[in-house]
Amino acid sequence: ADSQEAAGLLERRLFELHTHSYFLGATDLAEQTDVLARDEGLVHLGHIAWAMADAGVVLVTALGDLDRFDLDRLRGLVEPHQLFVVGMGEIASDRGADLALPASVSVAQAIELAVRELVAVGVLTDYEI
Repeated sequence: ADSQEAAGLLERRLFELHTHSYFLGATDLAEQTDVLARDEGLVHLGHIAWAMADAGVVLVTALGDLDRFDLDRLRGLVEPHQLFVVGMGEIASDRGADLALPASVSVAQAIELAVRELVAVGVLTDYEI
């Protein structure tokens, strides 16, 4: 499964756990190749994420090729709320992911590991492991 599909399945799992959640897909974000447009899109996403978190909604999205600088910027935009990043593959932790999973993990395993970590960090409080 690609990252968009995995993110959508994670949002569905959160919904099943009675968590207020929303999936923002790539078509909603419109992938930008122009550097300035990409930067504006990142700021726009940060504002959306802040508003969702402020309303108590867990926003799930697949962001693709972001680096540590982009994630640090997003974290700054959503403050005082928490940004939790799940990354797949060898470079996920280098890029600043909070949960770095090997590429060999199945989508179902990745979703359950993400849910467990969201409980551990306090994002999800009504779910028992």
